[in-house]
Amino acid sequence: IFEAIPDKFKTYNPDDYSFEYIKIANSVSDDSPTVVDIFDPGCSVCMMSYRNQKDADFFNGRVVQMVPFAIQDADDSYKFPNSEIVVRYMFAAEDVRPGSAVTIIDKIFTEKNSEGIPYQNKFNEDYTTEEATKKMETWLKDDGLSDNEIKTVREKAQSSEVTEKMN
Repeated sequence: IFEAIPDKFKTYNPDDYSFEYIKIANSVSDDSPTVVDIFDPGCSVCMMSYRNQKDADFFNGRVVQMVPFAIQDADDSYKFPNSEIVVRYMFAAEDVRPGSAVTIIDKIFTEKNSEGIPYQNKFNEDYTTEEATKKMETWLKDDGLSDNEIKTVREKAQSSEVTEKMN
């Protein structure tokens, strides 16, 4: 997993970063430990790590700060085709209704479509940006967001505020 860490974090100094994160807090108390989990929704190592954490009940009793990070290559393109739009939607959804971004994380990392293909593969290999956007909006609607809330998420996803969070 250390080999998969993006280069910009290999010399990590916490004072150099102000992370925007999505909080997962299950069964926590005032003295519960806080952990930071940096992930790219298109990264298979990140997916395996998330699944292992979930299977081991890691999210209970801890405050987990999930930091979505779309890995960029040296030419500033994204390593995984839809990671940028997924991260944008996660930040925007979390702003509109706290907790809703966890739905996106969980579905991409743990679920499969009706043909048995993992959603992470669909986002990485098959979906256009429009198809990825539509799938996330469907998930948010299934999670109880109204049409107006989804419209707000769509607008926020392209905002300078979300761009700043990504930076």
